[in-house]
Amino acid sequence: MVVMHGVFESLAGMTIAVTGASGFIGRALVPHLRACGATVLTVVRSHRRDDSTISWNVDAGTVGDGTERIAAFVHLAGAGLADKRWTKNRKSLLWSSRVDATRALAQHLARRAHPPKLFIHASGVGYYGNSQQRGTTESDPVGQGFLASLAHAWEAAAQEADRGQTRVSSLRLGMVVASDGGALAKMITPFRLGLGGALGSGLQGVSWIHRDDVIHLVGTMLASDWARGPYNVCSTQSASQIEFARTLAKVIRRPSFVKTPAWALRIALGEMADALLLSGQFATPKRLVDQGYHFRFTTLEAAIADVIVVR
Repeated sequence: MVVMHGVFESLAGMTIAVTGASGFIGRALVPHLRACGATVLTVVRSHRRDDSTISWNVDAGTVGDGTERIAAFVHLAGAGLADKRWTKNRKSLLWSSRVDATRALAQHLARRAHPPKLFIHASGVGYYGNSQQRGTTESDPVGQGFLASLAHAWEAAAQEADRGQTRVSSLRLGMVVASDGGALAKMITPFRLGLGGALGSGLQGVSWIHRDDVIHLVGTMLASDWARGPYNVCSTQSASQIEFARTLAKVIRRPSFVKTPAWALRIALGEMADALLLSGQFATPKRLVDQGYHFRFTTLEAAIADVIVVR
């Protein structure tokens, strides 16, 4: 659990709006911001239920009353990338729930008489496509493929919020490590059964970060005035997929011998297999390191051990 001190005291009294508050990151972020004394308004796709919620018309991009007092907006909403097979309709939904919804929301906020000072939104290291390059930084170009195009367009849409009064920050998230969601939660059961191992060649990069570090970073950005532009939100110690599998197996004290061939993943998952499982990036958080930001979990083994109960 994240415990915030020091700079986070400046969050007391700040009004922050959060979309995707019930999601994998949002459900951990919101209570911690509130514990710091911030007033958190969750943005919901329905009629406003109480004083802690704001209604959001996704198609129009408009949000209801209460936004004039918002100091910062954290935008985490978007259909899950790995929730369903990537049909044409599913890819359309992934695009509209990120790019179209973000553009409409950003434009709406920018038109407000008092827009938020900071607009933080989720993106991903998929921005770089499939890359074997070690130490990929924020200055590296956008890659190839659907995920790269999606992230690039998503970040461009978020920039619509910046019309001179709002700083926009894009969080290029790596694999977020926690036990109650995300990729790791789906991997734990087969590994406990002794069926875990590398996917495909196992050489693809895994840029990872502990969820507590994500929460800590977002809190730091909200409490500071330096956040602007894209940031690789991942550990300085990326791993190959086979290294990730071996580390997970070591932590839960199980073997890691079963290798899932690429062809089997493609048959089961289609295009999604190549984009999410057989591709990867070795990203590094250069801009955060240059800023002097310190991660709480610097090794993969420590991060996994922190969230998994060994049986």
